[in-house]
Amino acid sequence: MPFPPLSFVSVAPPTGAQLVLPRAAILAPILGMKHAGPAALDRVEPLIQEIRKREGLREVSRGRFYRGSRAFLHFHDHGEDGMYADVRLGDDFERLRVATAAERTKLLRLMDKALSDGRARRPR
Repeated sequence: MPFPPLSFVSVAPPTGAQLVLPRAAILAPILGMKHAGPAALDRVEPLIQEIRKREGLREVSRGRFYRGSRAFLHFHDHGEDGMYADVRLGDDFERLRVATAAERTKLLRLMDKALSDGRARRPR
């Protein structure tokens, strides 16, 4: 027995109602982010070597840096769109593209500014 045809009725939400998105709709863009793997990190190895020279940072795994007990920087591979670095320049992370030499220089300059903010952490 075939299913009856579907009919759609447009109904306005009650006054004061809030739109609630399913959890999957909210997380989809976040879950789509891919942390950089070994091959991607190989492409930015010269940048990683420069980051290793900065005082106050500890590399917990290749390409992941902490400042004290807080995450400070890690990389994402966005495929053809290039590499990005999430860096904590204040209280939150900012995502910066690091695909070109100019973008990498900008990252290092912003990192140096953030690291000289007077909130230096003592190494353990």
